Amino acid sequence: MAHSIWTDLCKQPTQAVSTEKYAAIVYDATTQLHQPIHSMLTTLDRRAMALSKLANFESALRDANVMQQISPSSPLGYVRAADIYSEQGKQRHVIDVCTRGMMMVDRDDMHYDLLQRAKDNAIQRQDKRIDFISELPIDIVATTFLPMIAGDSPLDSLKPCPYLHVSNAWRNYFLRYSDGLRFETGDEEEEEDLEKCTQLVRFARHIKALHVGRYSKGTWLSDLLRENDFSSLRELYVDEMGVDYMDRFVSSLRSIECTHDTMAKHDDIIALLPTRKTSST
Repeated sequence: MAHSIWTDLCKQPTQAVSTEKYAAIVYDATTQLHQPIHSMLTTLDRRAMALSKLANFESALRDANVMQQISPSSPLGYVRAADIYSEQGKQRHVIDVCTRGMMMVDRDDMHYDLLQRAKDNAIQRQDKRIDFISELPIDIVATTFLPMIAGDSPLDSLKPCPYLHVSNAWRNYFLRYSDGLRFETGDEEEEEDLEKCTQLVRFARHIKALHVGRYSKGTWLSDLLRENDFSSLRELYVDEMGVDYMDRFVSSLRSIECTHDTMAKHDDIIALLPTRKTSST
């Protein structure tokens, strides 16, 4: 927040030489400077409140920001901005403006607790999850809802998948009724160790397709395949692989129940992949 000229003007000056008469004049004049500031803050606060009720949130926030600039140590501008964001359901913005206000406002100010409560309420609202999926018919969930949410793009192995972490019910529905999970690793940053593969480890037995951008460091991919249950894996693509890791990688593939659809997109190893075992009738 930019420093306000009013902050310095309204401070009682320190006097090197003081006489009772002129010291009183300085004190009274400085005190009177607070009156127009308080009047401006009050007027802007009333206008911002009315603007937000008229759904003119942009103008309301402008007034709230001006209040903060006029008096950075006053809680009024932060409280008003928090209310405006809350009316729009922008809980993250409420948290941010309250946090900023609590850094500027004196803890002994009577309105400090308002900022704390507004922040706490916003955190609670942001953490709420609407679990309506369990109320829908199974056929709608399986044929319409899941494909609509999941889409066609593979999941990023380094980022938690949002719809798998809403609730246990959501995760169970996606794992049970979706057509398997598809993950990819980035080309720019190789995993290198299993600690970065938590998504792949956690959902290993539900992964249908895995696209690996690069395997040229450590033994993470071979260890991942060997040490986890990838029994549902049907498609495996490796774009780049270091020659030193070839034998270990091929060996790890033999621990998977591979089908003829499983393939590594690498000319040197495609012929070495296990083939589907056919049972005699």
